[in-house]
Formats: sequence, C-alpha cells, structure tokens
Amino acid sequence: MDQQTKKHSHFKAVLHAVFWVLIFVGPLTAAAQFYPEPPRIMASQETLLLNNLAESPLAPSKIKILIDLSNLYFNKPYKIKADLSRSLVYALQAQKLSLKYHDIKGFSDAACRAADVYLWQNNFKDAVVLLPALSDTSRLNLLLQLSFSYANTSVGADLENAENSMLYVAKARELAIKLGNKQAILQTDLYTAEVHIMEGKYILAQQELNDLVGKYRAIGYAKLHYVYRQYRILYMINGNADKYLEYALKAVNTMNATRDTLMAGDFYYALATAFKDQGQYDKSREFFERSLNSFSINGGFGSVYYSIAAIADVYINKHQFVNALSYLQNTLRRFPAPKDNDEVVITSSFADCYLKLKMFPEAEACFLKEFNLYKSRNALTEYAYRRLAFFYIESKNYAKARPLIEQALKLQNGFTEISTKGYTEYIAFLADSAAGNYLSAIRHLSKNKLYDDTLYKQKKVAATQKLLVQYESGQKNQRIMILEQQGQLQEAKLKQANVIRDVTIGGIVISIAIGLIFYRQSRQRQLAARIITHKNEQLERLLSEKEWLLKEVHHRVKNNLHTVICLLEIQAEFLKDDALKAIENSQHRIYAMSLIHQKLYMAEDVKSVNMAEYLPELVTYLKDSFLDETRVHFDLNIEPVMLNILQAMPLGLIVNEAVTNAIKYAFPRQQNGKISISLLCEGDNVMLLISDDGIGFRRDEELEKQSSLGLKLMQGLSDDINAELTFLSQSGTHIRIIFPYDLTEENYAEPSIFKEREG
Repeated sequence: MDQQTKKHSHFKAVLHAVFWVLIFVGPLTAAAQFYPEPPRIMASQETLLLNNLAESPLAPSKIKILIDLSNLYFNKPYKIKADLSRSLVYALQAQKLSLKYHDIKGFSDAACRAADVYLWQNNFKDAVVLLPALSDTSRLNLLLQLSFSYANTSVGADLENAENSMLYVAKARELAIKLGNKQAILQTDLYTAEVHIMEGKYILAQQELNDLVGKYRAIGYAKLHYVYRQYRILYMINGNADKYLEYALKAVNTMNATRDTLMAGDFYYALATAFKDQGQYDKSREFFERSLNSFSINGGFGSVYYSIAAIADVYINKHQFVNALSYLQNTLRRFPAPKDNDEVVITSSFADCYLKLKMFPEAEACFLKEFNLYKSRNALTEYAYRRLAFFYIESKNYAKARPLIEQALKLQNGFTEISTKGYTEYIAFLADSAAGNYLSAIRHLSKNKLYDDTLYKQKKVAATQKLLVQYESGQKNQRIMILEQQGQLQEAKLKQANVIRDVTIGGIVISIAIGLIFYRQSRQRQLAARIITHKNEQLERLLSEKEWLLKEVHHRVKNNLHTVICLLEIQAEFLKDDALKAIENSQHRIYAMSLIHQKLYMAEDVKSVNMAEYLPELVTYLKDSFLDETRVHFDLNIEPVMLNILQAMPLGLIVNEAVTNAIKYAFPRQQNGKISISLLCEGDNVMLLISDDGIGFRRDEELEKQSSLGLKLMQGLSDDINAELTFLSQSGTHIRIIFPYDLTEENYAEPSIFKEREG
C-alpha cells in the first residue's frame, strides 16, 4: 500500500465522526442539501398537484407539474423508498416530455430532480450521465452536488470518493469562473476545505475557511452558517469542545438571522450535541426538541429518529432511565416505523435504555439486532464492535466481550477520537481483570489514563490561551488609561502656563515653585499607580493559577476515586454475603466523595458546592444501585444552599449512610415506602431532615445493632461540622441535623472518627 493510500485508508471512519457527532454510526447516504437548490414543494400541495396533472389538457403544461411532484416526493420529511421511487418516475416523465417538446429549461430542471434521487441512493453513475445534456447553470449545480455527495458518502472506496469530490469541485470552479458566478466560486472553496478536513489537513482547511469568511463578507453574502458548519466539524475532530460549541452556536444564530431555516433540524441537532457534551442537559434537550420539530416538517441530513434517540440519551445521562424508555415508546407512536439507518438509531437507543434498567435479555436482543443491522450493510466499524462489547462488559459476560474489544482496537486509527480510544482501553482493562490476566489489564488501564490525561491537557491549554488573551487585553486597557492620564496632565499644564503669563515676576517664581511641587507629586502618584497596577496584575495571575491548580486537583482526585470504585467492583465479583455488602457500602461512600470533586472541577466557583444539584444526583445514584428501587419513593426539598467542601463532604456521607440504611432496613418484606429529604436554611443555621415511614427502631439497642459503623460515621461526621444530631423513631425513623452555615477552615476539626481509630 503506497503512502497516499495509507493516508485515506480510514476515510470512512472520519466521515462517521464528522456528521453531527452522532453516537449512532452507520452507513451514511449521500445527500444534496448544501448546494443551490430550488425552493421545496411542501407535502400539503400533493392533492392539488395530482388533480392538476390529471386535468391538464396540454402535454407541455404537465412538465412543470411533474417536476413539482418530483420535488415534493423527494423532499418529504421521511424519505421512504416508495416516495423516492415516485420522485424518480415523475422526473423521468418530465424529461421525456421536455425532449418531445424541445423544452431545454424543463429538461434541465427535471434532470436535476432525477439526480437528487440518484445521489441519495448512491447511484453516482446515472447522475454523471446527465451532465452533458444540461444547461450551464444546471450543470454547475449538479457538479457542486456531485462534489458534496462524494465527500459525504460512506459507500465505495474511500480514496476514490475523495478524488472524485476534488475532481468535480475543480470542474465546478472552472465553469463558475466562466459564468462569472462569484457565489458558486466561493462554494467550490467551501467544498475544497471540507475534503481537506476529511484528509486530515487541518491547518490548510482552517486557513481556507478563514479566507472564505472574508471573501463572503466582501460580496455581501450573509449565510455564513454553512461555513461555520465546517469550522464546527474541524474543531470536533480536534477535540476542542469549547470551539465546537462556539461555532455550533454561531451557525444557529446566523441561520436565524438570515431566516435560511430549511436545514434548521441539522443545525439545531449539532448545537444540542455540543451542549450535551458540555453537560448542559436542559439546553441540550431544548435544541434536540427544536431539531425534532424541524425534521418533522422539512427533513434534513438527520431525521426525527436521530432527535428522538438523542433526547432519550439526555434522560439516560441524567439517570432517568424509566423516563428514557417511556419517552421512546410514547414518542415513536407519532411517527412512521423507522427504516434503514433510522432503524439502527432507534434500536441502539432501546438497547441503552434496557441495559440501564438491567433488563438484560431485552438489551441483548437489541444490541445483537443493532450489530446485525451494521453487518447487513457491510458497516462493521470499530464503533459496531465496541457497542456490542460494551453490553457484554456491563452484563459481566467478559468472555464474549474480549474478542469484540480486540477487533475494535484493531480498527482504531489516527482519526479515532482520544476519548473513544481511552474508553476502549478501559473496557479492555475490565475484561482482562475478570479473566485474571492482570498484567494485560494494568497495561490497558495505563493507556486509559494516558488518553484521559492527554484530553485534559488539551482542554487546559485551550483555557490557558483564553486567559492569556484576557490578560493581554487587560494590559492594553491599562496602557490606554495611562495615556489618558498623561493627556489630562498635559492639558492641566497648558492652563497653568496661561495663568503664569498674567502674573508678576514674583508670581512667576512662586508659580514655578508650585509647578515643580505639583510635577513631583504627579510623578510620585504615577509611580505609585504603576506599582499598584503591577501588584494587582501579579495577584490576578496568582489567583487564576490557584483556581486552575484547584480544578486540576479536584479532577485528579475524582479520577483516582473512580479508579478505586472500579477496583472495588472487580473485587466484589469474588465476594459474597457480609464481605460483598461491605464492598458495596464502600463504593457508595467513595462515590459520594467523588461526586463532590466532580462538581467542584466542573463549576466556575471551585470552593462551593450547590447542594440543590449535588444531593438529588447522589440520591438518584443510590436509588439506581438497588435492583428494587421502584418500591421506594423519594421526596426531596433541597434549597440552593452553597456549602464549602468542608461541609459538603461530611453532609454527603451522612445522607449516603442514612438513605442506604433506610432502603436496607426500613421496609422489610418488600413493602413500599417513602424517604423524605429536606435541606433548609434557618437563620445562621442549616437543617437537614431525613425521614422514612418504615418500621422505625423499637429501642436504642436495636439502633446500635443495625449499622454500628454507619452510626459512628454519622455521629463523627456531625461532630466535624459542629452539628447537632438527633434520632427519633415515631411512625418511621427521623434524623435531624442542625449545623452553623459559616463553617471555615479555622474551626474545622480533624474528623473524630479517625481520631478514635488512631487511639
């Protein structure tokens, strides 16, 4: 294999990653949505057009009706085979009539409609045959359409598709120059940059896009969202999540400003994906809903099924697994049964829901169906193998997972995202650990941490550059202020000189003396101002560095705690009874601490934790950790109290112990029950109430027996935050904790439970 062939050997994998950063990877069809196309004929006109076609007495008048019908059936929101066939039939009938009556424009328009269908079906040969018979303007549009379609298909040889895309964009550019069509010339530049992105020529592509924005603005072209689309793809491949979000947002804003909303579904979907990757799930769902509405009306490169599956994934990310499955089942009743690629997307979404709900037989059926759908389309990529391996890892069937992981690792390449590589190494670590192959497991875990650190360093570099820009901007503003002060001083001196001319010689001497005094004082003030400014800049830099170091510490601690949880999970497979329960209790306590560090390094304020966000997520995790969690209902009333880590950590551990004990002991014989948790501010104090309507405690001795370690932890942790801890057994168990709101490091005591252990 020569060097150029190697360069393009994984072209298909890049295409799968590029389009909308979908979590569902399958064989993408070519599409003609980003070239100059005629206005769409809406489905509501179908009956009128069919009646006009039947009633039209003259054959020439039917040509326009046939072309409109072809347009209508091709652009229906749900592209099913029957509608595509109708679109092609009407286009061919229009071509035939146009030839008979020598209607050149009608023939060209009909041929372009037929090309739409051919290229959607990846039938490039029949589309190319149409080129010689078209007028110059129609031929230019079809050349652009061919270039875009070859670049965006995953069917055929990758290198050949890239070469064909560049071939047709060159022909389109030559014809656009001949016609003097400036907008089409710039369109060819856009498609050239697109192919360069997919070839991995990122620096060249970025320069081309930068030049292109300037050229578009020079001719007054406002629809820059198509250029921002390419920027977004470029930064997505590079793993720059902030830039990806920035350009996804720019694309949507520009699209709305220009009212060019025909492809709104695709742009909303991309922005929603960027918000989801940043953990902003509410905004993510809002824009997925917008994409769903747009796809249902106008269609797009994606479809309603991509949006439905994405919204279900948002529920999953928020640990609302029942809601995710319910949303899928209810929403799909509104739309036709998914076909082709859409079937893969929906099957994958159901598989994830069943897995999260621990419905393993149903989940396995969906994962196998998804894998076989890929196989039937000759699309068994790294993603397909990794998906099925992921299921077997989660269902603890490590023997079946291992060969799938090996195949996924073999199919990875230079274009595979760093996060994907890290995750594949992690599941390989789990499989090897379960098989007792600890040396190999350690190697995979080391690679996983290496990829994780690489991704974190990339984010840190981007953030550092942002701070540097802010710092330089601040220096520039400071220099401007100094110049303004100097200008004001010069103006004062001029006024002083005018006064001096009007006084006597004695007054001149006095004025000079006063002027010298003022000058000296001014110099001293300027010197003092520069010293203060320098000190402030040093303090700002030190503060920024301290905040970044704190974020990095919290990030590292969270990762290390997560690793401990994984190791405990592996150890748990070899234990049972009391030992297994002890391991599970330890996992819950470690997760409560890990979640604190996760909240801190993701937040703007690295010192405080919003308990209204932290406690519901902790409770959801504890509920999901028990197989029969549906019998216990939680009632939460958490005020948005901001606590520092010295308060939040003990409080999270107390809630963990109390909720765990309630789930285990308060509701025997599988009876239903309710656990209520409230966190309220009362003056200078904060009050935490945890209660259940279970069996309660019959006497204090029984309280000691049920969870001696848990009770010691709760008592010790309460002492650490100067809290008053009260237990009450009346119609269930009630725990009340009251502690001062203003706990600081000075009055924070060493945890009493550790003192007791050391003693």
